[in-house]
Amino acid sequence: MPPTSRFVSERKFGQKNAFVRVWSEGLGQQSFWFGIYVLWLTSFPMSGALLPPEMRITWFALPHALALLALGRWLAPHALQRLLPLAAIGTAFVTMFYAFGAPGAWSSNAAVALWVLGLTSAPLSIQFGVLLGSARWPVAAAALGLCLGNLGSTLLELAPGSVGGKLAALACILPGVLWPRVSQHLVLPQHDEPLFVTATPMSFWRLLLFIALFQTVSGLMYSHLWPSYREQAVWPGVELLAYVFTVLFAVRYVTRQGVGCVLIAVALAVAAFTAQHAAHGPVGHHLSLFLMLCAAGIVDLVLLSEVLVRPNRIRAYGYAVGVMVLGIALGETLVIGLKGSETSVALFALVLLNLATVALFLQRNAPQRRSVGPTAPLPPGPLAEPPTSEEQTPASVLPPQPAYVRAPLPTHITDRLSEQEQRVLEAAMENRPYREIAQAFGISESSVKTYMQRIYRKLGIYRRGQLEGLLTDDRDRAAPARNP
Repeated sequence: MPPTSRFVSERKFGQKNAFVRVWSEGLGQQSFWFGIYVLWLTSFPMSGALLPPEMRITWFALPHALALLALGRWLAPHALQRLLPLAAIGTAFVTMFYAFGAPGAWSSNAAVALWVLGLTSAPLSIQFGVLLGSARWPVAAAALGLCLGNLGSTLLELAPGSVGGKLAALACILPGVLWPRVSQHLVLPQHDEPLFVTATPMSFWRLLLFIALFQTVSGLMYSHLWPSYREQAVWPGVELLAYVFTVLFAVRYVTRQGVGCVLIAVALAVAAFTAQHAAHGPVGHHLSLFLMLCAAGIVDLVLLSEVLVRPNRIRAYGYAVGVMVLGIALGETLVIGLKGSETSVALFALVLLNLATVALFLQRNAPQRRSVGPTAPLPPGPLAEPPTSEEQTPASVLPPQPAYVRAPLPTHITDRLSEQEQRVLEAAMENRPYREIAQAFGISESSVKTYMQRIYRKLGIYRRGQLEGLLTDDRDRAAPARNP
């Protein structure tokens, strides 16, 4: 297995300073270059400050969404490595080409350029699904990248200089996103591994349904408010600070209270429409847009927290982000169809928010998760206390294995765990309390917790449902082979 930042030993890190440890463990180069990509995305093609107001998001968003969905379905890991240099160079070249043109005078050529950008940048987006998921703290790494990108977009808009010069600067630094090598992080299962299983707190199908509905509302609101906001804003770009502060606050809770955080985002979206109607003029437009960006920050982070722990991150990221971008494009199209009517936009958006809330309610009432393995007595005999370092106890000191047959753990999990950790994991996945496991193995309850924390860290997960998802996915795939 190729070395990744998640599995580097503490002994190796002990010789480095704190900055190098943070850089190596995923809050460094992955977050920084993801932030560069987010900076380019939010400043230019996704209706950023460097995109002329008359240009539509759909010219970029529609081909980008379709490309992400297609890559998520058919892209193999080795093909991603070959596509990335072409994608980075092509995206930088088209951005530079756009920078030195006159978008107002050649809008048809500008639209074609945005279409090409939507296609060429899709593999770069997929790249960060792989890189961020390999970090030791994937959600924290993703949150830091989102914050860096949006802060950079704010500073870029406030900085002096021409639009063409700023776009040219972005085009020059964009190929740097190839710096973190994807080949070192492609520790993935087979590409046809099942993805949409009901084994995690959020069913992936229902999550995609919610994202599609919510991002349509986001596109409606943003496209409706953006023209008037741009005319009235004192410091354009400062609205992104609301997004940044929300992401920094929500990163502590999304991995534990995913559904609760999404419900808060729905409430903030409803409050945005209320503010628009209650406070007319600049105050209403500013407050409404700020609240909608807060809601978008929470939803984006929850989406990434669910995607980055999936075994097949290429497929999960392609599907999820593709649906998200497609929803934004649909929202802008609906605003044009509704002819900018404030009442019609608000009514349509509230209907979609209600449907999105229903999707979340269905998630909360989904069938109970299946048991991963058969219930059987715990093996007799003591288990050694967990070692204080990453060096594992030799297998010769382990007690004999139990006589009964238990479904084996997947290979991609056993390769990362010691034999002791595997036994604790098997007992924990039978839904036994830690106290019972500790008594059976002759260790303390705190030692069982230490084992589980080490298992979570090695597997790159944060909660029990994600662990069950890893095990259930593999066993569901192997079931037809055992029972032809």
